[in-house]
Amino acid sequence: MFALGVALIALGGVIAAGQAAQPGTVDQKAIQVPTAKPGEVPTLHVYADLIDVPVLVMGPGWEPIPRIANDRFRVSIGGGPPYRVQHVRLEGEDPISLGILLDLRGSQDELLKTMGKDLGRLVPGSLHAQDRVSMYGLDCGLVRSLNDVPVTQQDLRHGVRVLLDARQVRRNERPKRACPTGQHFWDSVGAVVVEISRLPGRRVVLVVSDGYDSGSNHRANSVRLYAQLKGVAIFGLADAAVSLQWRQLFEAPFDDVCQLSGGMIAPADSKGLAGQLQAFLAKVRGRYILEFPRPYNATPGGYSLDVRIDHSDAWIRAAGISFPIEDSAVKNDPTTVQGDPSLTPVQGPHRVLEDKH
Repeated sequence: MFALGVALIALGGVIAAGQAAQPGTVDQKAIQVPTAKPGEVPTLHVYADLIDVPVLVMGPGWEPIPRIANDRFRVSIGGGPPYRVQHVRLEGEDPISLGILLDLRGSQDELLKTMGKDLGRLVPGSLHAQDRVSMYGLDCGLVRSLNDVPVTQQDLRHGVRVLLDARQVRRNERPKRACPTGQHFWDSVGAVVVEISRLPGRRVVLVVSDGYDSGSNHRANSVRLYAQLKGVAIFGLADAAVSLQWRQLFEAPFDDVCQLSGGMIAPADSKGLAGQLQAFLAKVRGRYILEFPRPYNATPGGYSLDVRIDHSDAWIRAAGISFPIEDSAVKNDPTTVQGDPSLTPVQGPHRVLEDKH
């Protein structure tokens, strides 16, 4: 079994984003999800020889499985020969920058009734003092209630309450204010990914939604590719009771984006929400961190990243990564101590198709 993620060469550049249109709101149109086009900027100022990739590993039925021996992991970049990873560890207590996007449009209302209380229960067991959280709500537009703050029970509960109160104020307005045309789910997810991608630590986005979209300027594939480029893993929770068919949800773009960014969608219900939120973070904390050298023959571009586990039928999903290529002047400088190519992966020729829109 193997997981297909994306290894992308980071090419120095600044991601521009618009300012909030008014306090507490996020202008989805102002925050553009940059088109991921590796290879356009050859100038590099930062060099890194060690890559680390978070990898989600579950049993065939998505159940937790015993710790896997380090020497069973292999990676292949761009279809190159399998490389046995030398350093593997569990993510454990690594600091997390968590973005939470709550769908306030109606389909998740049963979950939202206890969301604040159940999120608060994650502290201190699942979320810790070194973790940070941002919280957003999708209603008529995208609203932010928490902006990269240390995790506390009070802030998590307050963040949900602010979003629900703002929605109620809008619903009580007379005359009623019509929402803009369209349900811009992917624009909202993309805006959250862009903001979380700027933060340190393990970058994770939890989206509580059924994934319904209409009228977004950004396609699901654009959001997926950018999340991979920036190493942002997207996880989803959806109220299975109101989904027309849970299986259809798993076939939708929402599930594809979650899996291809290194996450997954899970069903949720109001009675078990506290445990389901804890299970989500247990999956994040239980990811394997694979550390290996940069390929000696790395070239700019987007390449496939295959992660394999010897003698296993596990369900494997790798987050995307990006890393800088080595500066040719430094590499060819006679004073540079050259590494041993036999100790690094070999990059193959298989590129990932780029999004053209």
